Amino acid sequence: MRLLTLIFLTLWPLCLLAGDPPEVILKALPEKIAGCQRDDIHPYDKVELGASAAYKTVGLLVTVYIYDLGHQNIGEALSDPILREAFESAQSELKEADHSGFYTGLEERDSGTANFGPGHQVLRARYRLTRVKGENAGQRFFSEIHVFGAKGNIVKLRISGSLANETEHAKTIEQFIPALMDSLQAGGGKK
Repeated sequence: MRLLTLIFLTLWPLCLLAGDPPEVILKALPEKIAGCQRDDIHPYDKVELGASAAYKTVGLLVTVYIYDLGHQNIGEALSDPILREAFESAQSELKEADHSGFYTGLEERDSGTANFGPGHQVLRARYRLTRVKGENAGQRFFSEIHVFGAKGNIVKLRISGSLANETEHAKTIEQFIPALMDSLQAGGGKK
């Protein structure tokens, strides 16, 4: 009996760390947030890369990525080094896409912490760019990166939209971020 108790006490904390996989967390989110409709959920082949889902409305795309990069202890404080690294990596990826010719004219508007109300702070970088490839080639867009921690995971948002409706899209983003954060807080994830 003591052996069973010892095994239980040893393994129980590991069960608490395991939590829900990113795909399950994304499925638990509302299908519609701030007028944006969720598209299909895409799990990635490597578990540490998690899963993503796109939320769309006319002229605006918000892709939500949830992943842990194999880390067990990702904090929710924006000073967490894992969150900082994820934020810097996302910025570098966008700059690399510009250097590789996917975009041109990349302009960084700002980078740092953004506040969307009490308890709704994120790391955010905002850009303007011109798409070189695809159906929108030659058009100017705004692009944003938002990173925060939730339930032991990294949550990264890649947001892009038309400059023609940037003011309207900014209002949608102002509603989307806190609604997403609240939904994640209420739902599953790593304990």
